[in-house]
Amino acid sequence: MRSKQGLVDGEGRLMGKVNIIDLFVLLVILLVLLWGLNRILFPKPMEWVDVESIVCFVGEAREDFRVEDCMMAHNDRVSSFFEPGMVMRDESGDVIARIEEVKTIDQGGNNRIYLKIKLKARKYGGEIFFRENPLKIDTAHDFTSDILAFKHLVQDIEGSNPVVSERKTLLLSDKDVPPEFVGSYEVGLAEHDSAGSKIAELVDVSASPSKMIVVTESGDVLVKEHPFNKDLELEVVVEADMIGGEYYYKMGQELKTGHDIRILGDKFEFEAKIIDVMG
Repeated sequence: MRSKQGLVDGEGRLMGKVNIIDLFVLLVILLVLLWGLNRILFPKPMEWVDVESIVCFVGEAREDFRVEDCMMAHNDRVSSFFEPGMVMRDESGDVIARIEEVKTIDQGGNNRIYLKIKLKARKYGGEIFFRENPLKIDTAHDFTSDILAFKHLVQDIEGSNPVVSERKTLLLSDKDVPPEFVGSYEVGLAEHDSAGSKIAELVDVSASPSKMIVVTESGDVLVKEHPFNKDLELEVVVEADMIGGEYYYKMGQELKTGHDIRILGDKFEFEAKIIDVMG
């Protein structure tokens, strides 16, 4: 008597002919191809999106450029190139980005350059894309005009989720600071946003000698105080943004113990490690 065969046999084949795992893989590949084909044949209409950015690099950047490579301070000559009305065009000559407003803030001889830019972007699945790159806060994007190429770091996007701000006190550590820089860490040193509002302030500084390792002639390894360098403990009050239950400074720097934070003060900028986050 002929035995009945199940829908999937002992070797994982559908109806004894097609391997069900292979069929699943083929279906996934087909869905991906259909999704890509849909984006090519039926692209979402372009729409203008308003963003606020800070100029973080001027000139042609390396291909491996990272947000950490941003240079926020620029001299007056560089600043003078940025004007409202400057546009970026695509390969067809259509305008895809336009500078609406320029604002510079003096940083002790150099400037931070803030821009309001309109970008022609597309939206897919709740996300925004500019030239096929995700347009998100704290992402760097190229702007190339007839006279200038630069990267801008997105600080805010029109219509993005509302952010709850809260003041946080941070305890920071900056070790092995050379003596010529120690005096620059002054109480009252502050960072301001594009509107001129204070978003960070250094409220306390304490210094202690840095440690150094010394190897004696006999081969002993000793830890001694450095004759010049100092370890600094800094107390900084910042305006923090709560996103998804976590706190961020300037939308991109997560406020967690062990993370680094960069403060762009009016006269001096520094980077230090967070050793405590207080209310």
